[in-house]
This record gives sequence, C-alpha cells and structure tokens, in this order.
Amino acid sequence: MSTETLAPAAPRSRPAVRVRRRPTLTLYTALVPAWLLLPIAVMILFGLDDTGSKVNFTWQGFPLNRYRHLFAIPNLTSSLVSSLTIALVVAVVATLLGTPIGLALGRHRFRGRGSVDLLMFTAIAAPEIALGAALLSLFIVMGVPRGYWTVVLA
Repeated sequence: MSTETLAPAAPRSRPAVRVRRRPTLTLYTALVPAWLLLPIAVMILFGLDDTGSKVNFTWQGFPLNRYRHLFAIPNLTSSLVSSLTIALVVAVVATLLGTPIGLALGRHRFRGRGSVDLLMFTAIAAPEIALGAALLSLFIVMGVPRGYWTVVLA
C-alpha cells in the first residue's frame, strides 16, 4: 500500500445532453387535444345556430336566445343538478377510498395485495360502456331499483 493520502474522487461530469427538437412530435402534441376537443366545439357551434330542424348543413344565424333562459327548462336544470351532485359524491368517496388504498399498495406488502392490484387494474382497463352495461344488467337481475344511488354506486 502506498503512504500517499487518497483524495476523494472528483464527481464525474455527464456529457451535456442536447435536446433535439422534433417538429412532428410538437405538431402531434398540439393536434391530439385539438382533435379530441373538436366534437365539443362543433356541438357548441351548432347550439348557437338558429335552425328550425334537427338536421342543418348551412349556417342560419347567431342568436343567443336559447342560452338567455337556459335554466328555465326544468328537466335540464334537474339533470344538471343531479349530474353535479353525483360528481361531487363520487369524487369525495373516491378520494376517501383511493388515498388509503394507494398508500397501502405503495408502502406495504400484505396478503391479497395482488388481488387488490387486479381489481384496481380491471376498473381502469374495462371500457366504461361495457362496465355500465354489465352493472345495469346486474341491477336488473338483482331487482335493484335504478335511480340516483345506483348511478353513484356504479
């Protein structure tokens, strides 16, 4: 062994990473949200059109009379209130259940962890239409009255 004192090794510097700009990726990143929002924009646009029929291929006008008294339609208002309360209840319940489950899955090993992982994955991976149809069939077969709480449960 040498009697020289060993100095701490200097940290290795990494080579500078050059960021390459990919214009196609930037364009694609901008086009995907635009493509997904296009049907909503078309519905808003045709909601502002002044037409007397359900099918219209030409622009008839730009009145706002339908939106002036929007909350005067009782069925629309009750549907909006139901949708918002369902969303609020489901968000609170999902947060109260999901946070401890997520912490338990991330921090601990326990018996049945694989089953919980599988259950969580199936809820994410299942198409919403198929899941909704299956739950509707289940509620019908079991004789559960369908309404507000079955939607919250589903």
